Amino acid sequence: MDMKTIGKRIQKARKDKELRQADVANHLSVSKGAVSQWELDMNEPSTANLGLLAVYLDVSFEWLATGRGIQNINDHIIKLQDDFKHQGRSLFLDEAQFVFLKNYLELPEDLQESISHITKKFVSKDAED
Repeated sequence: MDMKTIGKRIQKARKDKELRQADVANHLSVSKGAVSQWELDMNEPSTANLGLLAVYLDVSFEWLATGRGIQNINDHIIKLQDDFKHQGRSLFLDEAQFVFLKNYLELPEDLQESISHITKKFVSKDAED
C-alpha cells in the first residue's frame, strides 16, 4: 500500500489495529463517512483529530501527518530492547522511562537531534568534572 497520503496512512494504521471505520468514528465522535473521506483523501482530519487518531491507532503523530518518522513507537521500543539483548546488554525500562522514551520518539527528528546534541554536551561536561 502506498503511504504517500494521510488517508493511506490512516487506513493502514486502522487495519493494523484490526479496527473498522465505525470503531474509529465512534472513538473520535465523527461520522463513519468522515473517516471514509479521510481514507479516500477526499478530506483531511483536523489537527486535533489527527492527534487523537495517532494516540488511538498507536502511531506517531509525525508519521501519520507526514509519512516521516517512526510509525509504531511501541514496536520500535521493543526492537531497541531486542537489539540490546542481542548485544549481551539489557534495556529494562520502568513505566516512567518507557513513557519518556515513547514521547521522545514521537518528536520530529530535528527536535530529537537537538535534544541528543544538548544531552551529549551535558554528558561530556560531567565527564570533564
